Parts: sequence; C-alpha cells; structure tokens
Amino acid sequence: MVEFMSSEEFESSSSSRGRKRRYRHSPYQTQMLETFFEQCQHPNERQRCQLGKEVGLTPLQIKFWFQNKRTLVKTQNEKTEGHALRAENERLKIENIAAREMLKDEYCKACKGISCTKEDHLHQLRLENCQLNDKKILQYEYLCNLLATMGISVSKNPSLQRLPSIGSSSDGSENFLGKRMRGLSLGSSSNGSENSVDHTLKSQLKQVQDSDTLRMVQTVSNAIDELTSLFIMDRLWIKDPIDGRHIIQRENYEKIFSRTSHLKSSRTRFESSREEAIVRMNGAQLVEMLLDSSKRVDLFPTIITKATILQELGNRIPRNLSGLKLKQVYEQVHILSPLVGPRDFYFLRYCAEMGKNEWMIVEVSYDIFDKIESSTQQQDQHHHQPHSSSATPSAPPPSHSWRLPSGCLIRDLNNGCSTITWVEHVEVDDKVVTHRLYTDFICRGLAYGADRWLLTLQRMCQRFAFQFLPTPLPDPVSSLKMSLQQSHQKLAKMILHYSNSSKKMRHCALAS
Repeated sequence: MVEFMSSEEFESSSSSRGRKRRYRHSPYQTQMLETFFEQCQHPNERQRCQLGKEVGLTPLQIKFWFQNKRTLVKTQNEKTEGHALRAENERLKIENIAAREMLKDEYCKACKGISCTKEDHLHQLRLENCQLNDKKILQYEYLCNLLATMGISVSKNPSLQRLPSIGSSSDGSENFLGKRMRGLSLGSSSNGSENSVDHTLKSQLKQVQDSDTLRMVQTVSNAIDELTSLFIMDRLWIKDPIDGRHIIQRENYEKIFSRTSHLKSSRTRFESSREEAIVRMNGAQLVEMLLDSSKRVDLFPTIITKATILQELGNRIPRNLSGLKLKQVYEQVHILSPLVGPRDFYFLRYCAEMGKNEWMIVEVSYDIFDKIESSTQQQDQHHHQPHSSSATPSAPPPSHSWRLPSGCLIRDLNNGCSTITWVEHVEVDDKVVTHRLYTDFICRGLAYGADRWLLTLQRMCQRFAFQFLPTPLPDPVSSLKMSLQQSHQKLAKMILHYSNSSKKMRHCALAS
C-alpha cells in the first residue's frame, strides 16, 4: 500500500538529509502483527518471513516491530506496577495515621512509650528487680571467692553485707567512710603507752571491720595489680638525672592508674623509688620478719620508731604464706634528726604467694586510717603542748602521709640468700616547712627511698647471719668469745634503739 504525502511533508523530508523514511503501518498490518504477538513474542527467521509475505513487510521490519512492541509492553507493565505500589503505600500511610490518632492518648508521658496496665508495670518492675538481685549475688560471690583465697571467712547471705562497687580503686568511698570514722578517736594516754593506744584503737576498729572487710579486700586486690605492674613495666620508671635513682614517670603512670589526690593541700607532693638488692636471709624467714611488726622495728631500727598491728582479718592457713591474714597496720617512720618530723602511716598489709619461692608483700593506705590519722595528730599536738606559759620551741608535728600501693617482691635463691625488689610510693603533705638543711634531702625522696630501706635491711641481715653462725667446738676460749659476742650484740642493740628513739630526739629538741 502506497501512502501519499503532502507538499509540506515532502519538503520537510527532503530538507533533512540522512534521515530514514518512516512507514506507517495500515490497520490490517497492525491487527495481524498484534494477533501474532499475542501468540508468540519472539518469532524466528522463518516465522518473520512468512508473516512478512502475508502483511507485505520485509523480515527486518517485522523484527523491529516486535522489538518495539516488547519494549512498549514492558514499560506499560512497570508503570502499572508502580501505580499499584503507590496506591498500596498511600493506603498504609492512611492506616498508620489512623492508628497513631487512636493511640495518641495512650502514650506514657514519663517514658514516652505505650502505657501499660498496672499489672504489666508491676511485672516489669519485678523482672528488673530480679536482674539487679542476680547481678548483686554474682558480685558478692566474686568477692567471697576472693576473700576465701585470702583466708577470710564471711557470711554467705548477701543481704547481711554491704557490697563494694567492683573495680573501685584504693581511694574508696570517702563519704561513707567519713561518716563511719567521724567519731573515731585514738584515746592515747598521758604517758604515751602503746598498749593503751592499741587497746582503744582496736576496740574502735572492730565495728568498722564488719562492714568494710569486702571493700578492704578489693582495695588490696587492686593494689596487688598495680604493684605487679610497677615491678614488670619499665616504661613506668625513669632515672633521676641527678643521682640515677629510679622514680615513677608521672605521665605514663597517670595514664594507666588514674587516681585523685588524697591530701588536699598546696604542699602535697609524691615520692617514689625502686631498688633491687640481695640479702643474706632465706625467703620464708625474711617474709615472716617483714610481716611481724615487732620484728620490723629490729630490722629497720634507724627508720621505724613504732609499729603496731591494729587488727588481723581472717584466719591463718597453716604452712601457706599466701594465706596470711590481711592486717591493719600502724607505723611511724623518721630520720635521725629532731629538725624533721616523723611520718605516721595507717595502711593495709598483705602477703601474696606469686609462685614457688616467690612472695609479694603489698601495703596500701585506706580511708579509715586517714580519719584515724587526723585524730591522732590532733591528740599528739595537744599532748606535746607545754603547760607552762613561757613559749618553748617544740619538735615538728608528724607529716600527713598516704601510702600508695607499695611493697616488695622476694625471690628465694635457695642458697641462704634472697633477691628483693623494693618499691616506695607515697603522697606527703608536710605540716610545716622543711628545715633548709634537709629540704633537698626530703623533697627528692632520699630520706625514705627504697634504697635506704634496702641498705638498712642488708646490714641487719648481715648482722643476723653473723649472730647465728654455727657454734664452734666446746672449749673454754670459744665459749668465752661467744658469750662476749652476744653481750656486745645486746649492748649494741640497746644503744641503737636508744639513739634512734624519736622520743629522745623530741626531748632534745624541746631542751634546745
């Protein structure tokens, strides 16, 4: 069938060069193609040739028409599906809005959620209460197991104990302990008798121990972890550029162990040191002497003036040093000068067995003793105040001191000697300005550094080793020498304790 074009169509077609001529199919051709398309949308070459002969089109035209038809059908189907989805979406939005309007007045104003009935609310509270109770029991069982390893027996009923917060540091809860220790006083007698002091202090600490045992154990546990890090982590230490002593690198230390200052004063400072040495004493005997306060005074006669075990927590496990009791200890240390006041420490002491022939003794201050210390210093100042009206110079008051996790690591060498690593870490607030003769000696940590403790310990261990040498053969000359030696040692011990007595130095300062 030949189509006739108008003159305008002819001109427009002739003016556009390169454009192919378009053919418009007749209704008969379109109907035949539509009918065949309904039966088969992808005709092969033979079917295209046969269909082209019937409708008067070439096989190529048949191919293009089927391609265009398939594309048109696909587009129409996609539009239909899109319209259906949009209609469904609009319907869901309308239903959602209607549901929101219905539940608008059912929201809880407190939690901005759907309100529940009274029974549902009570059920939810009971579930939360059970979860909190389970968590409390788990924490309590953890601390009971920790206490059991230390030889301390506690009640298995969590409701009878005050649970400490897991992971709390050695600084503890100041508000709770402050209230408990507000009325605690030392009650020292006028003659300074240590027996009366011990009796009064132990009776006052009895009521505190019952509720704070778990917190003390947690404090000691954290102190053991920190002290272990100080022993093995070299990056926490630097060498003093002046004398080469090892001191704590404060920046690295505070990144790992974040803590607040216990002494609120502008004069507060930190002293730290670490030293290692070999002493002539086996490890078990050395541990036993270091844990006995009376023997510590003999071990460190030039450092310790007073040492008292205020209270022991738990029962001793026989023949197991790791089961020694957790002790509440008081010690007073000084240097051999009446111009420098002593330091009073109230702290916890515990011995942990780290391995075969290896022990760690850890010491850390606790908030309870901080309150006792303040009361002690006030009473000491009141006791030493002269009753005469004339102004008499007095000895410096004790320093306000706080012992951060410190202690020693002892390794038995199985030859009568032991290797001991000593760490001293304290926070000090001197009540008065240090005398200028001792400013550098005190402020640089030389007075109570680890090197001084170990040097004194080495000398005393040598003295004990010489004292307990094997007894020679029984003859008059040897017996006389032995008796003279023992007499000289007793006399030297008496002179040493008398010359190192802090009371004597205070009396000298008062007399001067």
